[in-house]
Amino acid sequence: MNRLFAGQVAVVTGASSGVGEAIALGLAGHGAHVVLIGRHIERLRAVATRAEGHGVKVRYYQTDLTRDESIADMSESLRREFKKIDLLIHSAGVFRSGNTAAAPIANFDLLYSTNLRAPYLLTQSLLPLMCETLGQIVFINSMAC
Repeated sequence: MNRLFAGQVAVVTGASSGVGEAIALGLAGHGAHVVLIGRHIERLRAVATRAEGHGVKVRYYQTDLTRDESIADMSESLRREFKKIDLLIHSAGVFRSGNTAAAPIANFDLLYSTNLRAPYLLTQSLLPLMCETLGQIVFINSMAC
């Protein structure tokens, strides 16, 4: 496979499954060092093992994106370990279907904190590592049935 992203550092949220996992593995296959962010530690470990098979540096962080402290702690770890970040892929997300009129406000709070607030806070905290390399930020919104 061509090494389009050789030596670049990519941070991928939602990397323990689905679209985020596929993106992380694809980037690793193209030579990017990947940082996997997700809620499920065992799934993150499994994705990390597969990504390492591409001969790249892999780190993973179990992170609750609904908690500001969790985002801050993970961001601080990234700032300590990496001098730059080239790609930030926001793939984590939640969706709740149903009758909006009857939905509890907790559903909205979860959607807001995961889909809007967390990407904003993470982007804000990692921008200093991205500016020098003119890093790219990608927001992914997806839903299947």
